[in-house]
Amino acid sequence: MSSVSDRAAGHRRLSQRPTDARTLPAEAVRLPAPFPTQIRLENTNACNAHCTICPRELLSRRKGFMDRDLFEHILEQLCGRRIEKFTIQGYGEPLLDKNFCHFVRRVKRELDCPTFTVSNGSVITPELAEEMVASGLDKIKISFYGTNKREYEAIHRRLSYEKTVRGIEALVAAKRASSSRMVIRLQYIGKWWKFLPFAWQWGTKVRIGYNTLHNYGDGREYNRPRGNPKPCPILREPILQILWTGEVVPCCYDFDGKMVLGDLRKQTIGEIWRGERYRAIRAAHITGDFREWPVCVTCDKRF
Repeated sequence: MSSVSDRAAGHRRLSQRPTDARTLPAEAVRLPAPFPTQIRLENTNACNAHCTICPRELLSRRKGFMDRDLFEHILEQLCGRRIEKFTIQGYGEPLLDKNFCHFVRRVKRELDCPTFTVSNGSVITPELAEEMVASGLDKIKISFYGTNKREYEAIHRRLSYEKTVRGIEALVAAKRASSSRMVIRLQYIGKWWKFLPFAWQWGTKVRIGYNTLHNYGDGREYNRPRGNPKPCPILREPILQILWTGEVVPCCYDFDGKMVLGDLRKQTIGEIWRGERYRAIRAAHITGDFREWPVCVTCDKRF
């Protein structure tokens, strides 16, 4: 796989001039909404696994957990707004955070909106499962790639197949015991014909889903960009992606925080959402000039 710097350099040679949102008509870089209606908040970028499909070896930004004061500061700006979905998860394992269930409860109490997370499920215990159900979490997607111990542990390195299975079963049991409406979905990525035994194993216990591999922006090269690129579908949606530090990036594919659009420790959500950096990246997806936006160059979401 070629390096990210090589690919970005190659794209820079093709670009003629930098993107300047000020030179474009106002309607060309208009906001998808006056204010974001979907919040994706990374409570941590720490992870207890090193899955082969995930480019964690390229992660260079500091690892840590969002503190409660910053979370409350962000939540305060959202109160009274129409929030359609609040995701608590980023480029890490969200259940490693001791504040996870507290954050879910606060979102449910203050915003009364659907809550969602993505987990590897490996740290779920019966006690944590009960707390997750009680918190009001609406949906959890558990990445579970494999139909047996050998397949699973070959991909989910550092995790135990048996322990993860016990965790999922504990969550299912806690949901049933409380008559919770939480949606538990196991997501499989792999060869499509192996999805059939996966469905046989889990289809009667939880919801199941199948997906193909993606490039993580510029992190992998599973899919070679082909055809005519289009403006980013994520930027067309009113989604705000927040790192655990309070920095805002365009989307979850910017896992290393290379394209920071603002900082919620210094700016408000409105200032960032309507700011020059956001306007510039929206403009880049119209002009096709990505010199300032290296993650977008090979991202297969545009193709």
